[in-house]
Amino acid sequence: MDLRKIIEESIAQTLEPAFFVVDLQIKTLKETTKITVLLDGDAGVGIDTCVSVSRHVSAHLDEIDEIAEKYSIDVSSPGVDFPLRFVRQYPQHIGRTLKISLKDATNIEGKLLDFEQETQTLSIQNIIKKKVQPPIIVPFDAIKEAFVVVSFK
Repeated sequence: MDLRKIIEESIAQTLEPAFFVVDLQIKTLKETTKITVLLDGDAGVGIDTCVSVSRHVSAHLDEIDEIAEKYSIDVSSPGVDFPLRFVRQYPQHIGRTLKISLKDATNIEGKLLDFEQETQTLSIQNIIKKKVQPPIIVPFDAIKEAFVVVSFK
């Protein structure tokens, strides 16, 4: 069976519905396989969830003896350098500043005021040259890439 499929099924067995996989990477380097799982949740993800998933997947891989060589598994939440990929990630960032690249090559940086689930649209308070602009509506499907901007204020 495909290693990716095995890991995905193992994660699904232990992951609560409030959490979801953002990314799964499997890299084989010489004699070691490195597995990286990025998790997120409707209200973020904590260390306990990451530890639980890591232990479950590791035990499952050891049990079925699918990987002949040594392996490491890293389960964490996506950092701020990782883009928001899923609709489910936006509501938890209401009130934060996002840097958004649209598919039409437009760039927007502004405060996320709201995310409408039904229409899948974002309401962004854009700030241009330190002047607050009227809120704009951005459809989720128009977004090429979006990042949370870290503020140390």
